[in-house]
Amino acid sequence: MANLSFAEGTIHFTKESILNHSEEIKLLLKAMHDHQNSAEYSTSTNFSEAQLDEVDSARLVEDSLTISFYGNGRWTYINNLEFFFNGLSEYIEPTHFNFLKEAQNAITFSFTDFEEGCGVFYSADINLNLENKESSHKAILTVENIVDIPFTAENLMKYNVYEKAYDEHNLDTLLNNHVFINALSELIPKNAITLDLLKQYWDDYGMDVVDDEAIFDSISDIHELYLENIEV
Repeated sequence: MANLSFAEGTIHFTKESILNHSEEIKLLLKAMHDHQNSAEYSTSTNFSEAQLDEVDSARLVEDSLTISFYGNGRWTYINNLEFFFNGLSEYIEPTHFNFLKEAQNAITFSFTDFEEGCGVFYSADINLNLENKESSHKAILTVENIVDIPFTAENLMKYNVYEKAYDEHNLDTLLNNHVFINALSELIPKNAITLDLLKQYWDDYGMDVVDDEAIFDSISDIHELYLENIEV
């Protein structure tokens, strides 16, 4: 079974497409919303009627439009982009997408994508055009930028993947997690819960990055390590 990645970022519509194809863009946003509940891998823009008003407002001031989105993909979100639009023909006539054949009307997805199991973590800017294929659509992707992000607690918090995370570089902050320390101190004397013990656990068990919930799964192993230490 494939792992799910989680992506978060923005979708950008060019000034040219807003000026000349605002109605088609509104149809596209509505179709994306209708499709997301049946799509195996979803993309959500938190669609509302207000979002359609944003399209009209951008057209009136002759400007581009950027909206937020989040979504998931099979291993990576890029795989979602390759196949997501195929199902839109169920909700909208393929001819409504003709404007996306033109390079200047490309939709730009800018996002960070994360999948923990395989350590996938990157940021990307990808232009998307569409090509009609009989009754469906083929996505044409142009990668403008893709950068691997180091898999560290600092970056996972910086990009809002985790509210709190721990790795070998910030283990001292774990000592300030009072809920965790109190739970661990039910098995180990509190004065024995030191930075050295946490570092030893991290090294001995080959730990990488652990989030604020998963860290509680470590309690029994830290307890076992503590018992081994006092037996020596």
